[in-house]
Amino acid sequence: MKESTYESLKEHEIKQLLNLLYMGHENPWWQLTWEIPDTKGVMMQGYASLRGFYPDYIGNLDELVTKKRSDGGLTVTYIDPPHYWHLSDAIEKFGFMLLARDALTDAAKREVLPFCQYNFYCFVFLTKAFLDAISLFLNEELHLGMSGGEVDITKKHFSDKLEQASGREPLAQQLSGFYNWLSFVARYRIDLIHRRPAQVFGREVPRSAPPKLRRHELHVPLQPTFISEGGWKKSKEIGEFASEWLKQAEGILKAMCTDCLNELSKQSK
Repeated sequence: MKESTYESLKEHEIKQLLNLLYMGHENPWWQLTWEIPDTKGVMMQGYASLRGFYPDYIGNLDELVTKKRSDGGLTVTYIDPPHYWHLSDAIEKFGFMLLARDALTDAAKREVLPFCQYNFYCFVFLTKAFLDAISLFLNEELHLGMSGGEVDITKKHFSDKLEQASGREPLAQQLSGFYNWLSFVARYRIDLIHRRPAQVFGREVPRSAPPKLRRHELHVPLQPTFISEGGWKKSKEIGEFASEWLKQAEGILKAMCTDCLNELSKQSK
């Protein structure tokens, strides 16, 4: 399998891509200097693929579930089984997470604080949206029989149901390794919406170095809280914070796609 390539672009290439997205250009994608994956399916048509992210575990699955039919002289592309649209939605939202991370990292370098704060909040909310799409897919794929607010992979009753799913124990076991992070995402988002902000602030690091040797970074607290209440004490550089979440999200995506690819291959024999 190919390694994930969404981190392969250089800083100036990311800047080029963001500028094209924000400002537009005649035939903008023709101006990009790196290779855009030639996707054969419909599950990978968003920002992540523009970043060069199209690993085999998605590409092979995409080709299996993407179908074509003729409808009134037009060729219609669709996904079958239909519930795989939820997985396609999750992949697109992973791309949105990546876009928000790139935008906030770019804003942090230029120290445009309001834009950095805005994109950080977007990143957190989009992470939960990604997980909701994952939850909807798992509920149908594994026939968990849950509905409404129960369909939430960050909640214990969902993970309990997942572990009881017959015939997909390897997937349940892999996903169990993400439960601590899933709980962390849920708490962070709820706090942002209902309790405390996560204020972006500047830090001079490393603190142990002489002032002239320190560098300025933008940080976010590890748990939403007011800076005046000590939010600065436990924090992380904002781009690093987002990149760690992306790594966890991709791990979930890879586990699910790989398992589904194996399952569909079994069914076709």
